[in-house]
Amino acid sequence: MKPVPAQPANSIQAWFAVWTVTFFVLFFVFLWLVVDPTLLEHTLKPIFLLDRIFLGEILENPGGPVSCASAFLMQFFRWGWLGALIGTAALAGVGYASDRLLRRLHPKPMAFLSLLPCVFLWIEVADYGFPWVDVCLGLVLNFLGTFVYVALPWNRDSHRGGGFLVLWVLLYYVTGGQVHGFALAGVVYEIVGRRRWILGLVLAVAGALLPLAGAWVFILRDHMGYLVKLPVASANPVGRFPWHVFLALPFIVAIGSMIGRRLSQPSLPKEAQPTAHMPQGRKPTQGKVWALWNQPIVPTILGCVLALAGFSWNEKALARIDYETDHGAWNLVLELGRHLPAYSRASVADINRALCQTGRITQDMFAYPQRKDFELWLTLHDTINPRKCMKVGDALIELGQVNSSERMAGEILELWGYRPDALKRLALIKILKGQPESARIYLNLLTKTLFDRRWARETLGELSRDPRLISNPEVIRLRSFMITDLYSGGFDAEGILLQSLRQNRQNRLAFQYLMAHYLLTQQLDKLHLNVIRLGNFNFPEIPRHVEEALVLYRQTSGRALSLHGNRISLQTERRYQEFNQRFLGYGGDLRAASLGMLREFGDTYWYYHVFGCSGMALAHADLKDRL
Repeated sequence: MKPVPAQPANSIQAWFAVWTVTFFVLFFVFLWLVVDPTLLEHTLKPIFLLDRIFLGEILENPGGPVSCASAFLMQFFRWGWLGALIGTAALAGVGYASDRLLRRLHPKPMAFLSLLPCVFLWIEVADYGFPWVDVCLGLVLNFLGTFVYVALPWNRDSHRGGGFLVLWVLLYYVTGGQVHGFALAGVVYEIVGRRRWILGLVLAVAGALLPLAGAWVFILRDHMGYLVKLPVASANPVGRFPWHVFLALPFIVAIGSMIGRRLSQPSLPKEAQPTAHMPQGRKPTQGKVWALWNQPIVPTILGCVLALAGFSWNEKALARIDYETDHGAWNLVLELGRHLPAYSRASVADINRALCQTGRITQDMFAYPQRKDFELWLTLHDTINPRKCMKVGDALIELGQVNSSERMAGEILELWGYRPDALKRLALIKILKGQPESARIYLNLLTKTLFDRRWARETLGELSRDPRLISNPEVIRLRSFMITDLYSGGFDAEGILLQSLRQNRQNRLAFQYLMAHYLLTQQLDKLHLNVIRLGNFNFPEIPRHVEEALVLYRQTSGRALSLHGNRISLQTERRYQEFNQRFLGYGGDLRAASLGMLREFGDTYWYYHVFGCSGMALAHADLKDRL
């Protein structure tokens, strides 16, 4: 019988190549069309300046080189296809480094293990708060560092320990806390791959203590020596720390070392070798397991399934609302807000701001999620968050509260660095206040950015010709609302809005916010007193929610309404009677009433006043309390 010819090696390599390329092509499509790199760049807002002092401040800390490279690369994520291409290249770098390491541990390819870290990273890319590019670059370097350590030609423990120390120091400076993966991989290799238990334990102790020395050298707190540049030390909470990503390196070293040791064992004597009907050199079960490790189709399917199953379309919509708010696309913000299954405080604040900007907040406010414990973002209270600082400052500058907006932008620069949006804000504020020389300081910083330099140079040119920009329409508009008197009231939302209206009684945005504030806080007496201000804005009729609140105020207080020539519509009067009758029909059962009246009255102020939230907020009970 003639032996069956084996499958050509070139055919096998082509099969591997096709499925490996397919893996990264599918990731590119997922990152570009599903995740949207533009939203990743907007959410993370990486800071990068072509400035010697700025770069020096970054590079003097552990993990600085990786952070600097990541911030530079993420600048290009604002173009979706280019960001997806860069992200795919970074992921391919992880796959290549993983494959090189495995081939060093065992010469034959193990496609499944090589692509396993890529699968883990594919899953995490859908988290808009995760510093994904930083982690990718750090993993590439730690995989390559482990490859160098495994390839060291020395057998003496002292020599290998010295090589480990040198590599650890270099990787700690370049990648920060991600070096723990390299340290653990070195320990695993010595114990599992070389059976050097004593050296492995020494490396384990060194890996545990060396970050304390790093903290001392770089003048950090002791615990930051371990956490510096790790996601746990940034936006991600501890409970969401991606352990699987950082344990992939030591796991691969452990599996690769075990397989390498097993296959490198001496062959059996001739009389103990398998019979003719059994493949030479490998048992049938062993061949099946090897086939699993060696199939790139498995991680390709696994990555697609896990990424799509774990992707949150709601998180993407929240990020999109934040992005469109920053770009002033108010109608799109409201359209997106109608279809969110879950909300956050930030998204509700964005929706309310969009309602104010479009003049609809007193008309359609309660068609969106509102709750008594949510506020209009006009103050910070005791919470300092860069996202909230920026949003509060954006609203305040529109209200004429230039000094308060300047303070918010200053907080951002002090705590979170030279963010271009904060620099733009401060430049505009200095122009509004007639301080062109101070504005030039911030504009000169913006000329060192990659993509805001053109705007900064054009503005510097305008300042040279017209130091106060008295011909700029936007500057003229904002100056007409700018507060010029001393503020003697409190720094609460009501005090801020009343001061803005005293400065310019035709500040329509301030009036919209004030009436919304009274509605949310159920101060119907104050809302009634401010009905007189409707005449300053030429409203054709009393806005719907104001009407609903006035009817309720008349009923609960027993006082006559002073509407200054305005009238309550008959439709509103009839709907209030219907609301009362329906509510009384539930006999005081608030839960049954809130559910039974949701569809018909969920978008009215009466519903909010009685049940403490709008109908949409109740319908989406998973409304999030996070920012």
